[in-house]
Amino acid sequence: MPRPEPERRTRVDLAVTALISAAIIVAALIVWWTSPSRATDAEPAVGAAPVPTAVTGTPSALAEAWRAPDAAAGHPLVVGGTVITADGSTVLGHDFRTGEVRWSYERGVPLCAATAAFGHAVAVYRTGDGCSEVTAVDADSGRRGPQRSSNSDDTMRLLTGEDRVTAVGTTRIESWRSDLVRTVEYGRVDAPVHADSDPRPGCSIDSAAASGTRIAVLERCPGDAGVRLTVMTATPDDASQPDVLGSQVLGIDGAPLQAARVVAVSGEHTAVVAPDGQGTALLVYDASVARESLTPLADGTAIDRVVVGARSGPVITFWNGASTVALDARTLAVRWRMPGTLGPGTSMASALLVPTAEGLAVAGPWDGSVRRTIPVDRTADGAVGTAGPVVPGTAGNVVLEQRGGTLVALTPVPPPE
Repeated sequence: MPRPEPERRTRVDLAVTALISAAIIVAALIVWWTSPSRATDAEPAVGAAPVPTAVTGTPSALAEAWRAPDAAAGHPLVVGGTVITADGSTVLGHDFRTGEVRWSYERGVPLCAATAAFGHAVAVYRTGDGCSEVTAVDADSGRRGPQRSSNSDDTMRLLTGEDRVTAVGTTRIESWRSDLVRTVEYGRVDAPVHADSDPRPGCSIDSAAASGTRIAVLERCPGDAGVRLTVMTATPDDASQPDVLGSQVLGIDGAPLQAARVVAVSGEHTAVVAPDGQGTALLVYDASVARESLTPLADGTAIDRVVVGARSGPVITFWNGASTVALDARTLAVRWRMPGTLGPGTSMASALLVPTAEGLAVAGPWDGSVRRTIPVDRTADGAVGTAGPVVPGTAGNVVLEQRGGTLVALTPVPPPE
């Protein structure tokens, strides 16, 4: 049987093949050029992170041990013996004792925000699509973990609530679980899957708070006479369909509120700080946004200066620009106020450390009674050091202070022999 003649390729065939090959190469180069990996410089840790020992008391004296630029988080980030800083385009994991860099992760684009959750540093980077690129870095090893891309705003802050991270932009909110899969999407939706994905289009988000079960949002919507509080579950059945429990325009004595700030959400309760006509007040609402209580605050509150601290044992603290206010962590009722402070509190052993002009007040968490003050000199940090906000945290026996865009670590000074 005669063998078939081989198929002859014409010049056109060869040209088409060359064009297809070139297109594939160009597409691969584009994918590589725009991929996170190309612009990433990562140096994992060598060896395990140090393990802080249990702290049984507060130090009698502190001295600065190290400091580092840290503008992307707004508060100290700690996972075990690793202190995380995020500044510019770089996230660093430090030995909590010395500040030595254990690992680094850098992208060729600027950071929008960073936080610590699920044993990882979670960093959000700004690209041409806003704050869209999200990366988790293992806090112990420095190795890259889950990543995601999101349709986000140009500015963002991150809230950590138990097993979720909530990203708050100016027009939309997302929550992510530990693998960075989205569990909640609220606000602006560019390509809605469901007709009711954005029930009030055109709203802007003023502030938000999150827990493991609830997300509370203060927003301004077209046609509303004042700010609106919306409360939803943190774990809806469908991420693209928010499970809203209640939504109301807030007011006092029939007058709609024009300014307010969500400071905490716990269980069925949401706490909001707002002007009350004579000063400021703390208003607590249930999940349906029915008001439960209104407590006048002793001094004025600058809404734009409110800084909320992490839960510290039985209380959640926030700073109103002049005083530290402690809320019952379960009911969000006001437990006590401490005037003349520079920021919220943080727990250490059985005490609460509250920054003041003189240093750190050592207070009782339940009643705010000051037992003593640990001297701290912050004059080198300018206005932030003398007027706040100073946001404290701890890593073992090391006290951390966020002073503007700088993180400062203070270590105990041994008593003189």
